[in-house]
Formats: sequence, structure tokens, C-alpha cells
Amino acid sequence: MSTAQVLAQIAATIPQVQSYTATFVRMSGALALVTIGTNTVPARCSGFYPPAVGMTVQVLVQDGQLLVVGPAVPLNPVGKIKAAQTPKATVTVDGVDYLLGVRVGYTPAVGDDVEINWATGIIQGKIAGAPTPEPPPTGGGGGPVQFAGMLVQAGASGNWWTSGPSWNSTDPWASTNNVGAWFYGAALRNALAGASLTSAEIYLPAQALQGTVSLGLHPHPSQPGGAPAGSAYTALGSASGWVPLPPGFPEALQAGTALGVTVRSTNGFNKFSGVPHTPLSGAMRFSGSR
Repeated sequence: MSTAQVLAQIAATIPQVQSYTATFVRMSGALALVTIGTNTVPARCSGFYPPAVGMTVQVLVQDGQLLVVGPAVPLNPVGKIKAAQTPKATVTVDGVDYLLGVRVGYTPAVGDDVEINWATGIIQGKIAGAPTPEPPPTGGGGGPVQFAGMLVQAGASGNWWTSGPSWNSTDPWASTNNVGAWFYGAALRNALAGASLTSAEIYLPAQALQGTVSLGLHPHPSQPGGAPAGSAYTALGSASGWVPLPPGFPEALQAGTALGVTVRSTNGFNKFSGVPHTPLSGAMRFSGSR
């Protein structure tokens, strides 16, 4: 075996890691609920626990598992009291409102400049004066803004059993008797509005693969009562992990002529883990500019 082959084998064993920014919503037991794009998903916390509601946090995706690792941007330790209730007051920091605890001995008043301890989520008290922010630089036209790895997750998934006929599982399958589907509501159309795309991928968490898997489009925002109306089926060269969307698919999803995708096969039996078991199931990842 050549050195290149050995290195390729080693690289294949390294877990894939992607990084995204998200907005922290609240804790749900031991998990953080964070909003990525238009979808709210659960994630484990590591290193910063818990974030403040509304905080922009950094989320890593490692082998399909989401992990909140901390704030995505430096946290300004100075804010201004917007609503002076206790034991928690609303404080505005860099244009974002947070509901934070008040230290004993400090009575908040609207307009107070205050110091914040982000590690504890506590307003420390009033300060004599806040630093004056420097005005943004002038000039320089605002051209298109580049983005990479914009994530849109499926809200639901299902399997249509043609012999039933019925929806019989949340795990999408693809075979001569099964058509799997992912549903996104209007999330894809909304997220892609006004964008010029350079790449588009879908995450397919394969459990078992046999034969050729074809990806199609459907017009349903949510699971229909009957069979999904699949169209434009295109055979995939690979059906596991991050897979490029076939030509024409991003444009149809952006225009809203299609709202989601389906999978089928005419020569094999294929299983994919559904949204309830793998939050990234059917997630789409886009790069481009806007």
C-alpha cells in the first residue's frame, strides 16, 4: 500500500467537523435549543453553560452531533438597562436585548450603563460612563456579502410505503416499494431568497445502501395525506454524508417550485436515518453571496 493510500485511510477515520453560528433560545433539560437559519434544534453544551437567551453562539457539528462551544463573537461587558424589573432586568448590548439577573444591592433604572459578567449572566451594577463607540468607516460601496455553509434543516421526514399504501416510518427509505421524503415548510425558499449560489449539498445519513439511489423534488411543505408527488429524479453517485444537489435542484428550491426532496430506488433497498434520530438528516448546506 502506498503512502498516499495510507494517508487517505487515516484521513477517512477523522470525524468530519463543521462550524455554524446560531442563536441560543433556552435550555431544555441538559440540552441547549439553538436556532440555525430558520430551524430550532437541540445541542449539547461544552465550555460555556448556559448561554444567555438571544446570545449568538458557535455550534460545531461532529459526526452528525451538534455541540454548543461558546459565544460566536466577543461579548461586550457593557450594556444599557432597557426595562428595570427585578430580579432580572432587560439590558441592551450592541443592539440585542438580554434578560439577565441583577446583583443584590443594585436597583436598576432605565438608561443606566451597566457592567455585565457573561460567565454568570449577572448585571454587576451601574458604571459612571460607557465607552463611546467609534463611528464606522465611511466610503467603500457595499457589494454582495459572501456566505459559506449556510445550513437549512428539515423539519420532518417520513417513508411512504407504496404497498400499504401509508406513511409507516420517520426514517426515509428508497426501494421499489418505498419512497422517502424530507419536509422543510417554507424554510428553503425563505433562506435562499435573493441569494446567488455557488454550491448546494444535502446530508444523507445512510444506514444501509444497496443499488442506485435517485433524489427527486416534491412540492409539499409538510407530509401530505397520500404519496409524495416526486419529480425530476436524478441518480446520485454517492448517497451517504454530504452529497451535492443535482443540477437544477437549488434553483427550483430557491424559486419555490419545489419545497423538499424525496429518495427512491428501482434496483435496491436503502435506509436513511430520519430527523427524529439525526437532527441533520436531510439538512442542506449552501454557499454563495447575497
